[in-house]
Amino acid sequence: MTRATLPPLFGNLAQLRAALADKRLMVVRLEAEWVAAAEAAIARHLPKHVRLDDRGTWDGPTYRRYCVFR
Repeated sequence: MTRATLPPLFGNLAQLRAALADKRLMVVRLEAEWVAAAEAAIARHLPKHVRLDDRGTWDGPTYRRYCVFR
């Protein structure tokens, strides 16, 4: 489909942009909640030498667990 054959957008463009901004904000919040939940789940399984906020301390099993919970 070319631009000339596309149907016009329905509604006010400002309303569509506002709705899109709302959806983007919702996605950002959901992603943040998802990451927080994954990090809380993995924190229960971390060895004493591993700090969740310092990936330089992570070992192979820690990376694999993080990927599973994520």
